[in-house]
Amino acid sequence: MRESLRTDRTLRVSTWTLAKIAEAVDGRLVDTGRARVTPRAVSTDTRTLQQGDLFFALRGERFDGHDFLEEAVSAGASGFVVEADDDVDDAVPTVVVDDTTVALGRLGAEIWSEATDDGLHSIAVTGSNGKTTTKELLATLWSGLGAVHATPGNLNNAVGLPLTLCGLPVEADVSILEMGANAPGEIRELIAMAPAAQRIITSIGYAHTEGFGSIEGVRRAKSEIAESADTDTQVIVPSGERPRLSVDSGPARVVTFGEDTESDIRVVGYEPSESGGARVHLEGLGRQREVQLGLPGRHNARNLAAAVATLWLRGLDPEPRSVQRLKDSLDLPAGRWREVEVAGHRIVDDAYNANPSSVRASAEAFIEWASDGDRRRVVVLGTMLELGDTARQHHERVAADLADNEELDDLVFVGDHAEAMMRAAESVDRPSLNVYRMTGADAVAEWLASTDPAAVLLKGSRGAGLETVIELLESGSADD
Repeated sequence: MRESLRTDRTLRVSTWTLAKIAEAVDGRLVDTGRARVTPRAVSTDTRTLQQGDLFFALRGERFDGHDFLEEAVSAGASGFVVEADDDVDDAVPTVVVDDTTVALGRLGAEIWSEATDDGLHSIAVTGSNGKTTTKELLATLWSGLGAVHATPGNLNNAVGLPLTLCGLPVEADVSILEMGANAPGEIRELIAMAPAAQRIITSIGYAHTEGFGSIEGVRRAKSEIAESADTDTQVIVPSGERPRLSVDSGPARVVTFGEDTESDIRVVGYEPSESGGARVHLEGLGRQREVQLGLPGRHNARNLAAAVATLWLRGLDPEPRSVQRLKDSLDLPAGRWREVEVAGHRIVDDAYNANPSSVRASAEAFIEWASDGDRRRVVVLGTMLELGDTARQHHERVAADLADNEELDDLVFVGDHAEAMMRAAESVDRPSLNVYRMTGADAVAEWLASTDPAAVLLKGSRGAGLETVIELLESGSADD
């Protein structure tokens, strides 16, 4: 295998002709005279489409890609995939299909299948929390053993996954595929598209319960990743959740990770470091390893255990350079534990997404991260979305839990349930705790600009917009 964290070489789809693509997506190539045209890449967005891309005109609730075919031509599209003959443009070779979203999924699946036949190893990751962090841990660990292609950003749904698969380079040895879901059946469709040899459920928590109905619905949905398996498939799950997941009925081998003695891969040692990360000692499957992780929090130690399990199960150990990257250069996407020094404050931006379990885990890691200084510890919590009819109760419980932690000095609540969270926090008997309700990110930034230096955690769902607090402080507009 070749060493590389990401590959930017020839894409596998660029070796396919339009005729081959039309066959793969069960479509009809209108201009057979240009059957041997090959695309540079696949695109679904004319704003980012580049010269030579094949444009899929997807239909959504609030958009229709067929309305942007002229823009695609102007941007240099090499071809279209559309749903109707009247959208055919004589200047651009066109593939007509019944459903462009289905066709995109079929193309992704066929490219993945070809790559797998050529030796590609795939790892799929799902879970309520920790999917992206675990994906990045996997990409780093496997990078010392070959060329890795991982899901970019959060392209983890029915459109994002096939786009990730269509972006597979010919040279890729390993694909790390993040799979997300908001409703039952979605993981089933994704894993059928790319039935990876190794599959991870990072955690189970109250996330997207509006779509899943209950925590049991979450477990059933995440368990779908064990479907479309064979006897060579390995499913890696949290030890404490295994009895409540539906992963043992199929032919796959099930392996557990965690901190309890029953775990197949166990976190047997966890020691926070002054640098803000932690030293983690892992044991299992007849192996052991100590790793200096550049991220705080026991939940991240468990994510590391799940990632290391994929190597140990194949008789491999992490390469020294990959292990060093876990300490020095693990690069998470924006909004996921981004540490910033601004306006005298040490701020952790962990505001890409939030649910009750992720808030508690982030707060625990934040307290650990901020333990080496004498600054006030401030948690700014925005709305946690997609919690359904029990949203208010979840917000109140989380607020009370935060207020009960004597390591925290200030709590700031923002969003739809801010008033309820403030009352819940104030009901906890902690006279030294300061509790605030603010109208939005502007008010938070203005308040921080006027306060003494503090360690600050920004946590909330993306809709809360808390990431703009840092932008306002950096621009100085919070002082206006």
